[in-house]
Amino acid sequence: LGEHDAAAATAQRTAAVSFAAIRRLRPGITGPVAVVGTGRQARAHLRALAGFAPGCRVYVCGRDANRAGQLAREATGHGLVAAPAFAPGDVAAAVAVAGLVITATSSRTPVIGDRVRDDALVVAVGNYRADASELPATLVRRSRLYVDAGVGARHEAGELLGAGVDWSQVQALDDGGVWTRDPTRPAVFKSVGSAAWDLAWARAAWLP
Repeated sequence: LGEHDAAAATAQRTAAVSFAAIRRLRPGITGPVAVVGTGRQARAHLRALAGFAPGCRVYVCGRDANRAGQLAREATGHGLVAAPAFAPGDVAAAVAVAGLVITATSSRTPVIGDRVRDDALVVAVGNYRADASELPATLVRRSRLYVDAGVGARHEAGELLGAGVDWSQVQALDDGGVWTRDPTRPAVFKSVGSAAWDLAWARAAWLP
């Protein structure tokens, strides 16, 4: 794979893992979705969302009005009902009403606040650094916690590491267990990536 192809494969694989978790935690998406970010990962997750919940209402949130507007138009072309949100107040309002929030940025500091619905699912995919977090620690501490890779998350999930979570309460997608959900508080799914997910993607993409 070339550099461009590898980046595209990573984005597709990450989105696939996100929606494997979403199927477990929120099989029916009700209410709007907020996607925070306007780059490759955000685009891949919007494409996956169009297949998972066609016709869903989504806010595309970003700091740049032009990029947010362009990606919202692309999402509308894929069958979603998309609108851009770029002013800080508009982004905060979109996140506050969303049943599903996906953060897909390269920011090392929180890109959303603690104000989310009690039944919201927050999917954080943007970074894999121990010293970075797209989410505020207060949100992480009051949420049920899930990760894609149990071992990797203990070294790379900055959102959880920075919040000082009790790892015995964190459930992992790769442990094969049955996930439990508390409907009275938010759920956070943190994805850090894993070679196992790369192999699964390659098998699905290239093997008959």
